[in-house]
Amino acid sequence: MKFYIIIVIHLQTIMLFPDVWIGYSDIEAEGQWQWLDVGENWCPSSWTNWNSVEPSNSGGNEDCATIMAHVGDGEWSDQNCGSGFPALCEHDPWS
Repeated sequence: MKFYIIIVIHLQTIMLFPDVWIGYSDIEAEGQWQWLDVGENWCPSSWTNWNSVEPSNSGGNEDCATIMAHVGDGEWSDQNCGSGFPALCEHDPWS
């Protein structure tokens, strides 16, 4: 996953992309963040890159994580899952 995050950070620096969904969510249980994998299974993770004030769950309805475009080192923010950000998708170019 780190490989894909590095690509997005680089693209954000060059092209000023908006925030990007990364497939990390606590929608099933508040505060228990997990990755959504290809088979639509949830996978817990111990590594995170939250901004210092995140996850904030502002308004009690922020369950999906984004890479913040305006932060240079790819820090994450929790956002409302209904927000219209583009998504970062994992793709194996050798399959």
